Amino acid sequence: MDLTNKATDPNLKKRLEGLRASLAANIEARNEQRDRAAREALRSASIICQKLRDDELNLISKAQSARDRYCQIEPAGDLCNTAATKLESYRSKAHYNLGLYADAVVEFQNTYPIDLLARQKDLLVSGIEARPYKDLIPFVKHLSEHVQAYARDGKLDRDVWYHSCSSVRPPSDQP
Repeated sequence: MDLTNKATDPNLKKRLEGLRASLAANIEARNEQRDRAAREALRSASIICQKLRDDELNLISKAQSARDRYCQIEPAGDLCNTAATKLESYRSKAHYNLGLYADAVVEFQNTYPIDLLARQKDLLVSGIEARPYKDLIPFVKHLSEHVQAYARDGKLDRDVWYHSCSSVRPPSDQP
């Protein structure tokens, strides 16, 4: 029922129209804030995905190679033990960051409708393409795929997500 049309008093009608306009403006502002928050959350979680890749590439794989090399030479030696400890420390940090990433995936699905996330992902990618951060785009796309998969099956595919994030090639490796 539209109270504005039913009102016979011109002052009441004017106040109701003002209330309707104010309510519409508040809803629009809230939706814009929600959309902006979703984009920023997508950006932040994508950066975590990128960090997983960077740590795998720059820390874990190098520490793995060092450990393998040192432990092949002297399995019980100090260099082997130090390299193994360092590798375990890097893996532990990656596991922690993967937990943050997984929490973000779950929160996206619990907080935002999938179609809203898809629109905000597209806007985020468009915004990134216009800036010098283009190397973040594959991580945004992986995140979106992970959220959609989680929304479909409810499965926390942490190993798949880690592999997906860590397998993105750095920009200098791409043709």
